[in-house]
Amino acid sequence: MLAGLIFGTPLTLYGAMFWEHALAVALTCGAVRHLLIAPGTNGSVRTSFVWGAVLGFTSWIRPECFALVGAVTAASFFCLRRQLGVRRWAAFSGGAALVVALFLLGNLWMYGVLLGTHGMQVTRAIAFFERLIRFARNLGALGYEFIVYVPVVVFAAAALLLRGRAPQRGGAILFLVLAGGLYLIGASAIVPHRGGLQFGPRYLFPAISIVFFLCALLLRDLGSASARPRGGLLVAAVAAVLVGSWANACAGSVRLA
Repeated sequence: MLAGLIFGTPLTLYGAMFWEHALAVALTCGAVRHLLIAPGTNGSVRTSFVWGAVLGFTSWIRPECFALVGAVTAASFFCLRRQLGVRRWAAFSGGAALVVALFLLGNLWMYGVLLGTHGMQVTRAIAFFERLIRFARNLGALGYEFIVYVPVVVFAAAALLLRGRAPQRGGAILFLVLAGGLYLIGASAIVPHRGGLQFGPRYLFPAISIVFFLCALLLRDLGSASARPRGGLLVAAVAAVLVGSWANACAGSVRLA
């Protein structure tokens, strides 16, 4: 999975160019990791608040991360609230909400609008039908490009289908699936286009960390699967990493040259 994250996604190329996308993914990774491991630990409310603030800070870096903050907090409410405990979940969500609110108030003070200059681009007056068409186009284009440039998501989907309703880590897996789906829908609704001329589905980069956490949990569950499905899924995982490496490290480098 580590090789797939490094070579099988566009993150390495974007990180080499010092774009802010890689930082947003790193912050998302830390916050999501906290939510996944916190139910099994005796972490403090303060720690959950800090990691919530880290998640909220992604909205300062990338505008589509407003959708990410909403998706992660909503999914954790439905899937992890009991495991986390109400106090720690509230602290996490409160930390995220506080940092987002500070960003909105700063925009209001400097620009006179809550969402700042990026928000002006997205919320300009357009007809509802046109906005709906833009959402549908973004949803299809971003979803397609995510499959092309992060093909391990195909492995994750196949493993989920074969896994069925296995009880192991069910809450965590459901949380990741729900958070990823909500983020795809939310980001498609708020971004102005599919990403311009830039390489890869850059508006969905924070979802890369969600997908790889999901793959890691599903690979753990393969130990209880029968030999034939387990072997097929392992081959699919390796193939997805190889395809992603070619699309990003090879074809992506040539495209950007």
